[in-house]
Amino acid sequence: MSCADAVVTVPDLGTSRAWLDAAGPIPGAALDPVLSSQRTDGTWGTTDDARRRVLPTLWTAVVLAELGLTPTPAWHRAVDFLATRATTDDGAFSRDGTRAGVLSCYVAISATMFLRGGRRDLAEPQIDWILRYQDVRSDGCSPLGDRPVYHPGLAVRYGGCLASTSCVVGVVKAGQALARWRGDPASPDDGRRDEVDAMLAVVREALLERHLMFRSDGEVLPLGTSPTRACDWLAPTFPLDWRTDLTEVLDLVARTGPADPRMQPAIDHLVALELPGGGWPLQRSFWPAGFSALEPRSARRPSRLATRRVLGALSALTA
Repeated sequence: MSCADAVVTVPDLGTSRAWLDAAGPIPGAALDPVLSSQRTDGTWGTTDDARRRVLPTLWTAVVLAELGLTPTPAWHRAVDFLATRATTDDGAFSRDGTRAGVLSCYVAISATMFLRGGRRDLAEPQIDWILRYQDVRSDGCSPLGDRPVYHPGLAVRYGGCLASTSCVVGVVKAGQALARWRGDPASPDDGRRDEVDAMLAVVREALLERHLMFRSDGEVLPLGTSPTRACDWLAPTFPLDWRTDLTEVLDLVARTGPADPRMQPAIDHLVALELPGGGWPLQRSFWPAGFSALEPRSARRPSRLATRRVLGALSALTA
C-alpha cells in the first residue's frame, strides 16, 4: 500500500494492471450470437410485443456500450428503436413511452448509454429531466429545494424513486449520467454546466455522508438487494442493469471531487477483494436475456471485466 494522498490510502495497482494487460481482450467472436439474434427493428427479446422488448433492448445496448461497441450498426439500430418507442412526449426514457413508465434510474442509465455512443441528441432530454426532477431527499428534506412532480407514481412505484427519501440507486445513476455529460468535450457550455456541477456536489456529499456504503446506524446499506443480503451489492459486478455496485459508487465519487477520508471504507473493501496474483473476481452479473456470459462468476479467479472496472475506480483516486 502507498499513500498517494494525505487524505486516503490507496493501493499499489501495479500487479493488477500487469495481470489485465497480460489477460488481453475478450474475443470479439463471443458476441456474434448476440449480434446475430437482433431483430430487424433493432430489438432483442423473444416476445412478439414490441413494448415488452424495450427493456431487453435497453440492457443489451447498455452492455454493448460498456464494451465499447457503440460504433456497430447493431447498437445504432437498437438506439433508434428506443428513441422512437421508449420515450415520452418530452424525450425522457420510458418503458412504455408514457410518463407513467418513467423511472429515475432508467432515465439516467439511458443518458449514460447515449453519451457513450455520441448520441448527445438523445442524452440531452435525459439530462434535462435529471436536472429538473431528480431529487436527493432524505427524510423529506432536500438540499435541492422543492422539485416539481413529474408523475405521482415516482413517489411509490418500486419503493419510490422519488419518495421522502430518494432511491439511492437512482441517485447514483443520475450522478454517473451528469458526470459523463460534464466530462464530454462535445457538451456545450450552454448554462447547464453550473447546474450540473451544483447537483453533482449534492449527489457526491449525500454518498460521502454514508461513507458510500453504510446506513446511519453503521450497517451496510442494502442497494438493490434484500436487507438479509445487504452486502451482495459490494461485490464486483459486470454487467450492471438498474442495480449498482460499490465499484460504480466509488468511481462516481472519485471522479467528481477531491479525495475524502469518508471514501476509505469503500477503498478498503475493494482492496481486500484483490486476488494475490492480481485482478478482481467477478462475483455478480446481470446479463440480458439471450446474452451469454462473457466470463463466468467466480470468487477465486480474476476477471477482465471486473478488474477493468475496479482499476478504473481506484485509479481515479490518484488522477
